Amino acid sequence: MKVNELKAEAQIYSDTLSGHLKIAAIPGPMHIIVKVISGFKMDFPNVKIEIFEKGPKEILDNVLQDEVDIGLMVSPEGLSDQHKGVVFEKLMEGKIVVGVHPHSPLALNTMITPEQLAGQTLVIYDDHYIQDFVERYLLKAGPMNILFISNNTRAIENAVAAGLAITIGMDYSFIKTFEDSQKIMKTIELRSSDQHTPGSIVSASKQGSKTVRRFINRLKHEFEEGIRRG
Repeated sequence: MKVNELKAEAQIYSDTLSGHLKIAAIPGPMHIIVKVISGFKMDFPNVKIEIFEKGPKEILDNVLQDEVDIGLMVSPEGLSDQHKGVVFEKLMEGKIVVGVHPHSPLALNTMITPEQLAGQTLVIYDDHYIQDFVERYLLKAGPMNILFISNNTRAIENAVAAGLAITIGMDYSFIKTFEDSQKIMKTIELRSSDQHTPGSIVSASKQGSKTVRRFINRLKHEFEEGIRRG
């Protein structure tokens, strides 16, 4: 049995994959996706990969029109029922977290409510889902000052590290590869009264090719390992 398992594993890596893999993704998990692409290209150099950063609606449209092979997005409840021709596969569960300076009074909490954030200064990533969440839930709970909106993660981290602001995002957006991340920011789960807030990253595709399947499996593994490492 062990020999057969080893043969099967060897066959997987001896397969020569080629072709063109197009991926569209929301901004949050982009750093994880790039890491997976790096390893994937080393093992399968004949696969040409293109990745596009887009909003969820555009991603779904691209999948439906066969313009991309894999779409990675936060999936609202019932989305899979609306599009029968698309295969939705959950890659990970996510949750909204607040990023604060480790010495902030907010850092003493194990969970934060939107009401506790009233009056805070906020910096957020330029992401449609996060901006929509801020408008629908946080600003209704109390006034907040938005210092800036940017796709520059270093600028956001620097603002939090300097104690100028707090930030929010999906927990997987804060997965770091360096050990001293805890010195810069502490993340705390945000409790929302909305029970239907989407919180899972899914891959949406219309093709079941070997290349697509292998890439999705690697991505799922990296998500799981990243959350485990914290």
